[in-house]
Amino acid sequence: MKTLGVYTKDFSLYHDIIKELKKRKLAYVLFSSSKNVPKKIGVILTSKKEIPELKSHKTVSVDIYDSLDFAIDVALQKLTGKEIYSKVFIGIDPGERPGIAIIGDDVLLQKIQTSDPSEVVICIRRLLKVYPSKEVYIRIGHGSVIIRNRIINSLIPLKIPIEIVDETTTKVGREIGGK
Repeated sequence: MKTLGVYTKDFSLYHDIIKELKKRKLAYVLFSSSKNVPKKIGVILTSKKEIPELKSHKTVSVDIYDSLDFAIDVALQKLTGKEIYSKVFIGIDPGERPGIAIIGDDVLLQKIQTSDPSEVVICIRRLLKVYPSKEVYIRIGHGSVIIRNRIINSLIPLKIPIEIVDETTTKVGREIGGK
């Protein structure tokens, strides 16, 4: 299986990338020459100015995204080789620290826990860019009524169907939020 590669001469960027990859427990390979890219590398995390050195490879310029986390999500999506999903479901476990899960074509793509309900819409906008789909549906748990309704109101401008689901009998609903 292909893995992420890291190539940059910018020590600060290198440090930030490695720190985030380790935090997320992602496998990666470091290499110091753009001429000898290991065959097992599927996508290379690098800087915008170093892209020309890596012409024949899939790359992600981490410094053009609003966060390193976003850039890594894009790289992981490129690593799958899938350009568009048929259906994407976004599940939200409402609460003071909402949990979000995204499922594309019946595969769990990512789980995230936000630190605040106001971050949910920002996170979902980002996920929609990372995981493009022909159809998107949002399902939100019925608990935490006030927070749930605030989240729903923030999502309405996205014009995506939103369904409130009863999560009293689901264990998955509680795991997403990390409770």
